Amino acid sequence: MAAQSGSLTRYELDLTARSVSAATPNFLGFQDNPATRNLNVAIRATERPDLYTVDQRGRIFRIKDFMSSAVQEEVLVRIQEQNLPLRLGRSTWIAIVDAGLGREEDLLVGTRGGGLIYLSASAEGSIEEGDFLVNAYPNPSSGTFRVVSSQSGTARLLSPLGQIVLEDIPVSARNEVVFELPGLSAGLYFLQLQAEDGRLLVKKIWVN
Repeated sequence: MAAQSGSLTRYELDLTARSVSAATPNFLGFQDNPATRNLNVAIRATERPDLYTVDQRGRIFRIKDFMSSAVQEEVLVRIQEQNLPLRLGRSTWIAIVDAGLGREEDLLVGTRGGGLIYLSASAEGSIEEGDFLVNAYPNPSSGTFRVVSSQSGTARLLSPLGQIVLEDIPVSARNEVVFELPGLSAGLYFLQLQAEDGRLLVKKIWVN
């Protein structure tokens, strides 16, 4: 959770007890600082999530795999063949637009004046031949979600207790598969995908 003071606090959620506790104040070195007030953040939810930040300086930064790294890299905007730092307003809000499997994400920025700025990634990430990557979205969902895999194989969905909800679902490389299960109880599920070469990958699926 980002604060107007410029600090960032990481909380832990206990789903069993339905409780929340503050785990790490001044997370990643973000603390009360007059120079970086009006902090806002957005998270790209992947196996190794990225954190985007923006504050009253109007500059956007990204921390890749922020649960294991605190290294900030500035997001630049390309203007007339030059990569320049952003200079947004003192109050800015940021959201991530997931561009899909193997691609850099786009950003949607809201301004205090009520405007919206769409920042499109200038380059796509590359997927090496043989990589096994899976994207499931939206996540959380109401029970209907889509899955895209870089490899062909089969998928099955397991309940929080390990019971099989769905199995032997064919998945084709780079083709979207829609899972429609609106009657699922809320909670955490596990999507297991097995590639044709035997590799196994598990994604957490949240249903609300």
